[in-house]
Formats: sequence, structure tokens, C-alpha cells
Amino acid sequence: MKAGSKAIRILEPGLLLLGLLLLAMFAFAHIHRFIMFRAERAKFEARQLESAKGNAAGIEAIDGTSHNADLHRCGTLNARPGEISVLSCIRPISASLLDRLLS
Repeated sequence: MKAGSKAIRILEPGLLLLGLLLLAMFAFAHIHRFIMFRAERAKFEARQLESAKGNAAGIEAIDGTSHNADLHRCGTLNARPGEISVLSCIRPISASLLDRLLS
């Protein structure tokens, strides 16, 4: 029995250190995720503002095709800030589709 308890006494501090190391890595990963998420969101919002200022009339894609800017602004027509009005999106789309079908 003494040999078994001696092995346990040797193994316990090692397992304790391993557990503390894993907890520290876990905490570091969550802190890193939090910081990087904030940084990437700030970059994304800055790019969104930059592209909104640069493309007032229409939005041109990389391949050169032009998109209807009204479809990208549809959430801001009849909605409060932070809300998206579905009807304000459907009306311009349906109107443009009807125009295409009738012409």
C-alpha cells in the first residue's frame, strides 16, 4: 500500500499543475476571442461606413456589375434605427420586378 500512496503523492501535484495550466489556457482563449471579436467588428463597421459614403447612387461589385442601391437601403425607409421594415423591402423589389415584366 505504501508504494501506491507514494505514486499518488507524486502524481497529484503534476495533475494539479496540468489542470491549472488548462484553466489558464481556457481563460486566455476566451479573453483573446473577446478582444478579437471587438476589433473585427470595429473594422467591419468602419468598412461599412466607408462603402456607404463611397457608393451613394449605386453599388458596383468587383466584377463590374451594378446593383440597385434601393435594395440595400430598404431597411431604413420606414423603420426606426436598428429595425428592418419588411414591407419597405418588398415594395421596391416587387415594383422593379413588375416594371421588368411589363416592359
